[in-house]
Amino acid sequence: MLIGNKEQSTLVPEIQSEVDVATACSLLENESRRAILRTLANGSGTATRREIARTLAQDERRTSERIEAALYHVHLPKLATEGAIRYDLDSQSVTLTDEGERFFQFLDSIERRMDGQR
Repeated sequence: MLIGNKEQSTLVPEIQSEVDVATACSLLENESRRAILRTLANGSGTATRREIARTLAQDERRTSERIEAALYHVHLPKLATEGAIRYDLDSQSVTLTDEGERFFQFLDSIERRMDGQR
């Protein structure tokens, strides 16, 4: 898969081959989901829904309560459905899976590439 014209290099091939690009684009189109993956990947790999909401609230203008509601109803179920996280409703624990790590690596490779072009 080429980005732009043929003179540009492709994404890191070993990451691209392990990630379904359409699924990755669907998951990563939303900044909150990208932030969830970053938070888990750059931390211990596990956090509670409330901890994630507080982390996201530091970077957004919404309150952590509103973010937590969006996590509960939209973002965590979508990430869990695609296998990027394991989400335990009882304990509110969110854990990055191997598939989620691959999505994060895909995201990270794109962001590093974009930073290099600025």
